Amino acid sequence: MKASLILMIILGCASSSAETLQPIINATGTIYFEFDMASEARADGVNFAKFIPDAESRSVFDAVADAYATPFRYVSFEPADRVLEKTLGKSEAEHISHGSQNQIAIRVRVQLKNLRPEIECDSRVDYADLVSVNSLEHFQIATNGSVPDGC
Repeated sequence: MKASLILMIILGCASSSAETLQPIINATGTIYFEFDMASEARADGVNFAKFIPDAESRSVFDAVADAYATPFRYVSFEPADRVLEKTLGKSEAEHISHGSQNQIAIRVRVQLKNLRPEIECDSRVDYADLVSVNSLEHFQIATNGSVPDGC
């Protein structure tokens, strides 16, 4: 009895430490930010930060998606306001998140970990923890057709 209890504790510790040692994923692509529009002319914060990998990085995400019934679409980062700040810097993030654009797109290089799919509003949404982000270009105004939709 004692031996099985000790074995269960050891196995429990081993599995929980294995979960924390997930590899870091390096990828390039585009982060889309959608802002909460207080009026037609002024944003009041960030609603969403969604990353779509480019073709070269896509295979990493498709491999994770193979285990699930629905295909990979994008990675959602939360909290979105902190992701915007990490991407653009504090001053520009504050300016943009209270500006007149409702959506922007930025080409980036990211490092992320803990990629995990969830179901929201009857569709798959992948979340991850952002380790680092480097913008590769200045932001662009995103058009409605280019921004990933979903909850």
